Amino acid sequence: MIRFLSGFPDIRKPFCVYLNRGMEAPRNIVGPQIAALRSQRNWSQAKLAAVCQLQGWDVSRGVIARIEGGVKWVADIELLELAKALKVSVPELFPKKDQKAFRPRS
Repeated sequence: MIRFLSGFPDIRKPFCVYLNRGMEAPRNIVGPQIAALRSQRNWSQAKLAAVCQLQGWDVSRGVIARIEGGVKWVADIELLELAKALKVSVPELFPKKDQKAFRPRS
């Protein structure tokens, strides 16, 4: 017999429901920058998803929202697609403080 203790998620429900509730660490650091770049272009999340889809990446507005909210982990190929859609370099998707890590060392 399986008993569920109070305070533990019911494993019969989708796990994604429990991600990033409360004070948990974000699953990516590019989300806020992607949201800012999208807003600078006056694009909605649906518009960014549509531009990505035209490039061949099957992504929904909901996925864009989860990336921007730090709930979804972002793969390297997804970073390339987002950079291409927003017409920026991949380092520009990262917070300003982390962009210096991409500069060549002298």
